[in-house]
Amino acid sequence: PEFLTEADDRGMTFLHQLALAGSYDGVDVCLQHGADPNMPAGNGMKPLALAKSLGWNKVIGRLQQAGAI
Repeated sequence: PEFLTEADDRGMTFLHQLALAGSYDGVDVCLQHGADPNMPAGNGMKPLALAKSLGWNKVIGRLQQAGAI
């Protein structure tokens, strides 16, 4: 689906937004459907860094499981 790769005006994909919001289920669905866990947003931050910035441990674990660095 296109929404997995399209970025908003800040350069954030749906995965970035869900990681920042701490939505484990949303992040999981995106990853299952091919979202890239290592794609940087417009500000250079990757989904893992966004989740770490707010301490979303469950989301952090799921992103790491998917190969996020």
